[in-house]
Amino acid sequence: MAMAEQDEKQVSKTLRRSERSKTLLRPPSPDKHEIEGKNKGYKLNRQNALSKKIDKCKSKHIEVNLKAGNLYIELSTAAYEVFRTKLKTYLFTTPFNKAYHATRHQSHEEKGLQVEDIYKIYKKKPDGTYGKQSKCTINSYRTNNSILVNGSEINIFTENILEPIQEFIQQTQPALDELNRSMAETMKLTITAACNVQNEEIENINHKDKAAPSNKEIDKNHKHKIMNVTKMKTNRMRIVTNAQSAEKNQKITQ
Repeated sequence: MAMAEQDEKQVSKTLRRSERSKTLLRPPSPDKHEIEGKNKGYKLNRQNALSKKIDKCKSKHIEVNLKAGNLYIELSTAAYEVFRTKLKTYLFTTPFNKAYHATRHQSHEEKGLQVEDIYKIYKKKPDGTYGKQSKCTINSYRTNNSILVNGSEINIFTENILEPIQEFIQQTQPALDELNRSMAETMKLTITAACNVQNEEIENINHKDKAAPSNKEIDKNHKHKIMNVTKMKTNRMRIVTNAQSAEKNQKITQ
């Protein structure tokens, strides 16, 4: 029990509170290693994305597979948040950045919600400079809790980054189980709140539609107004004509 509490505290230190409660979908923030972000050109269905994250809360914490020279990593929702947080820490701190240079850029959908982080790793020369060709690329997909690693030297990633993070995840599984349950409940509440807002908006639209007169009613009212105006003009003409006739009759009598 004491070990589980210690593990949970360790995981909590790794994840900021905002990262534990909002597991994805936040506007990109500036970073000194950042390259200009890329718009993926599509609108993310946030409710569907959250539903997938909820399902992933029940998945195995980490699965690693090598296929055709590419490294695929699937993670539970809590483990993914731990992984991506530690990934950035390893890439941009000593001792890793003594031998390597890393860059990062973020991809986002049409509304600016961040959906992917892309890291590129370059080998440093003895003088501290580095070439234009990256040795390894890491794609971190926020919407499905997965990591794709490829390049000519993916061993840079496996030896310096994957091994310690994988070990940490395996050591903190009880805490990650609890964190997954908590995150799933939070995301379910988020979806419910969003559905309630949508339902209210639909009800307001329907209410306005019912209150607004139909085209037929508008046409009928318009015709009625025209008829009233015509009758008023006719009555005025009759009054004028009668007045003129009365005036003529009066002159004849005189």
